[in-house]
Amino acid sequence: MGLTVILAEGPAAGVFTKNKVTAAPVTLSKEIIETRHHLSAVIANSGNANAFTGDDGFLDAMEMASMLAEKLDMDADTIAVASTGVIGRRLNVSRIREQLPKVLEGLGSSPECSQEAAKAIMTTDRAVKEVAIEMDCGIRIGAIAKGSGMIEPNMGTMLCFAYTDAKVPADVLDAALKKAVDKTFNMVVVDGDTSTNDMVLLTSTCKSGVKPCMDCLDDFQEGLIYVFTELAKKMAKDGEGATKLIEARVVGAKTHGGAKLAAKAIVRSLWSSPRSSERIPTGVGS
Repeated sequence: MGLTVILAEGPAAGVFTKNKVTAAPVTLSKEIIETRHHLSAVIANSGNANAFTGDDGFLDAMEMASMLAEKLDMDADTIAVASTGVIGRRLNVSRIREQLPKVLEGLGSSPECSQEAAKAIMTTDRAVKEVAIEMDCGIRIGAIAKGSGMIEPNMGTMLCFAYTDAKVPADVLDAALKKAVDKTFNMVVVDGDTSTNDMVLLTSTCKSGVKPCMDCLDDFQEGLIYVFTELAKKMAKDGEGATKLIEARVVGAKTHGGAKLAAKAIVRSLWSSPRSSERIPTGVGS
């Protein structure tokens, strides 16, 4: 079981699975985002999805937030919880409690720490997924993610934790996040299955002090789309059973919705190769 803790406080937004069945961490984190619009930390585990675990699963998710809040003297209601892994098994909270002190000792802001955080949330992933950029206006955006199966429709078994040092209010983050996710993660297809646990969180630490003007907000949106596009391609390329990355570009469609349908029809289609009677397609539609 892997364990990741990310400390970054500020206004926050989130996009969550559209599956009718949602895992306990999704239910808890979505409620926090919708009521507080603010995060101080994220605690995430791999190896167990804490899904289809009933009331016990929700209590376990709350316990994950509470144990971190206790260690760091912060409000548990501002800590998002995420889980990924096996479905239908009770989460081993005791093991997480045992691992937590060691994880907290290793907290840092180095590139190595970012990689360790990304590694800890991997399940069947074969490669670490992280992207960071610095824009001309001085704004930085960075994110880590995991995901290689159950990637469609509407995200999939994927987690993404994104951060910017710009001073952006929660409502602006929310609008930018939804637009970016719709253009990127929601266009990835690996195996046609959806998930109970997918989650994308975006937090603004406000540490740079840069408050984007209207023109710069457009740049921020494009920067966020760029970061998510690169992560989405990494997920598609790393898809379970995938041997090729297919990127479909639709030109001349009458509507954006029509273009999405056409792109997804291409990358979702089952097709065969001379060496294999069945192969899983993977790709990004745009």
